[in-house]
Amino acid sequence: MTIEMPSPAMPPFTITLSQAAKAFRGELGMLPTSEAMVNALLQAEQEAKQERLSIALESLIGDWQLCYTAPRKPRFREGIAIGKGFYAPRFVRAQISFYLPTELADRIPGRVEIGNQVQLGSLRFRLTGPAMYSGKKNLLSFD
Repeated sequence: MTIEMPSPAMPPFTITLSQAAKAFRGELGMLPTSEAMVNALLQAEQEAKQERLSIALESLIGDWQLCYTAPRKPRFREGIAIGKGFYAPRFVRAQISFYLPTELADRIPGRVEIGNQVQLGSLRFRLTGPAMYSGKKNLLSFD
């Protein structure tokens, strides 16, 4: 097993998140604990806010496989991550998708079509609808 060492350009939480993605795909070692994942996700969110990181809408377009679901209200309490999430079972494919609207009349800055799906064998459950993305706060709003 290879362990990646943090570099000045790579915050330590990225190691945990990268390890989780590789392990989930079966490429590398064991999945990080739920506590480690919640901690890494909270650190990533905290750094994005501190750095005022803005993610371009275009970089979200496409299909994204979900491997971990964070707790409903994760937070730090006295420097310790509180809340537990869970890994999606590997035999169930969970995916979120973002696409630009196909109709020209629906092309409003920040508007995307969002799809959420879960697939078990040939059985697929998919919800789709419009969403709005606010790049300033990196917030995606949908019902």
